[in-house]
Amino acid sequence: MIIKIVLSILIIIASTSIGYLYSYKHNQHSRQLKKLYTSFQLLETEMMYSSSSLPYALNKIGMKNKYALKNLFVDTAELLSNKCGYSLEEAWIYSINKNFHKTCLSEKDKEILISFIRNLGYTDKEHQKKFFQSLYLELEQQQKFADDFYQKNGRLYKNLGLLTGLTIVIVFI
Repeated sequence: MIIKIVLSILIIIASTSIGYLYSYKHNQHSRQLKKLYTSFQLLETEMMYSSSSLPYALNKIGMKNKYALKNLFVDTAELLSNKCGYSLEEAWIYSINKNFHKTCLSEKDKEILISFIRNLGYTDKEHQKKFFQSLYLELEQQQKFADDFYQKNGRLYKNLGLLTGLTIVIVFI
C-alpha cells in the first residue's frame, strides 16, 4: 500500500514537472527573442557608430549574453578572428547550427537570423540600417507571437501535466 502511494506521488510529480518544463520552454522562447533584439541593437550601434571590427563587436555582444545566445555571437567572432577562411555568413550559419539546439528558438527564428546575416556587410551603412530595421520588425512579430502563445498555452501545459499524472494514477489504482 505504501509503495502504491509513493509511486502515485512520484508519477504526479514527474508529469507535473514535464508540464512545467514545457511551459518554461515557451516562456524562455519569448525572453530569448527579447535578448536577441537587444543584442542586434547593440551590434547595429557597434557597426554604425563605433565602427568596431565585426569580430570585436560580435565578441563584445556575446559577452553580454548568457549561455546559448552568448555562444552564437562568440563562436562567430572566434571563427572570423581566427582567419580560417570563413565568410560572415558561413561563420554565422556554423555557429547557429552548432548552438541552436541549446536555445529555445524556433525554426522560423533560425530562418530570420540566417536571412539577416546574408544581407549584412555587402552594402553601405544606409542599406544596412534598413536590414536592421527589417530584422527588428521580424523579431518583434516573432516575440509577439511567442508571448501570445505563452499567455494562451503556458497555464494549459502546467495543468495538463498535473491532470495527466492524476489520470495515470487513477487508471493504475
